[in-house]
This record gives sequence, structure tokens and C-alpha cells, in this order.
Amino acid sequence: WIEEFIMPIILALSSSGSTASVSLLRDGEILTEILCDHEKTHSETLMPAVEKALRVVGLKAADIDVFAADAGPGSFTGVRIGVCAVNALAAALNKPVIGVDSLTAHYRDIEESAGTMAVLLDARGGRGYAAKFMNSKMIEEPSAVDIEEYLKVTEPGTGFTGGGAFAYKKLIMQIVPDAAFVKSELRASNVAMEAWDRLCQNDTERVVKPLYLRASQAERMYDIRHGN
Repeated sequence: WIEEFIMPIILALSSSGSTASVSLLRDGEILTEILCDHEKTHSETLMPAVEKALRVVGLKAADIDVFAADAGPGSFTGVRIGVCAVNALAAALNKPVIGVDSLTAHYRDIEESAGTMAVLLDARGGRGYAAKFMNSKMIEEPSAVDIEEYLKVTEPGTGFTGGGAFAYKKLIMQIVPDAAFVKSELRASNVAMEAWDRLCQNDTERVVKPLYLRASQAERMYDIRHGN
């Protein structure tokens, strides 16, 4: 890839969480990051944030070498907005893309933490999304979990991060001996840094695919109504 891209520039979007964000990275260094207004919908704020980020650093969309997106899991609508935006931009400019799962993006925020770290996101109703990491490597793939059952098979002394870690902190402390808690944020800069590492390994794609680990509420209601 080094022959293809000189000082490669990555535009990364994150939209699976409550606050969307946009980041620009050049040659492994974050140039800027724009956090969107959380009181407005991602569909209202994401593309204006892209335009602002480009304007701040004096770039055009055509200057971007690789587009990256937070592919979820998370808000179904948010994931679709970010993934569709990145795929559309990349297709229009004939550029590659990189999809980064939101659990890895959380871990990138705190990857210097020692020991086993479980990233836990709250999917409500006692359900969640989880993945485990150790020494900057994923040791358990992202999965949809029943939180109480997941905690019962989690090793003592495991660290927890992500929104689900704090939403279920009391339960975690009851079930997992010596559990530790570390705050992390889901931000486009973390997506950009993970995308940079993958670009260095020539790990790019033509299309980002959303990471849906469970059916949406609308799909579940449809199945209930139709007896599936």
C-alpha cells in the first residue's frame, strides 16, 4: 500500500452510538475530530460534520485515500447512516473502505489497560453486545449476549468498559469477583486509528458491511406478529 498512498489520508465516521463523530487521519496522525450535536439525529449532523472536518484541515473529499466506518453493533439506524455514507463516498470516488466494529473502537480508547478487558454495550432488556481483548488483541469475537449469563462465565479480575459496563455495574460486581471498570468513548478517532493499522496490513474492502448481531426491534415485532 505504501507505493499506492503517499502520506495516506483516512476519513472515519462513527455513528452507532448516541453521539456521532467524524475524524481525519494522515499518515497515522489524527488531524481533526468533529463531535456532532447529540440533540440532533445522526442523519442531520453527520454529513455537515464531514464537510466541516474537511474544511478545517483544507482538504476536499477527492483528497481522501480510504474511508472508514464504525460498522456496529449499536443503534441499527445509526449504523445504517454511517455505513451508507461511507460506502456512497467511497463508491463515488472509487476509493477503498475499512469497517471497524464498535467494540474494537471502544477498546482502542483504553488499549493500554493491562489484563483481560471485556467491552460491553447495552442492548436493553438484559441483553448486550460483548467482545474481549488482551494486550491489544481481540481474544473473543463480538457477540450478542444475555448479560447475566455472560457474566457467569467471565473470569475473576476481568476489566469492563463500554456503556453496558456501567449500566450493569452493580450486577457485574455481584457476579464477577474483583471486576475492574474503565471508562471509554466511541469516537471516530478510534475508528481512524484502527483503520490505519489495517491499512498498513493492506486490509481494505470495497464495501463496509453492517455488523448486526441481533434482529432489530422492528424485525422482532414482525416475527412475533406473524408467529415466526
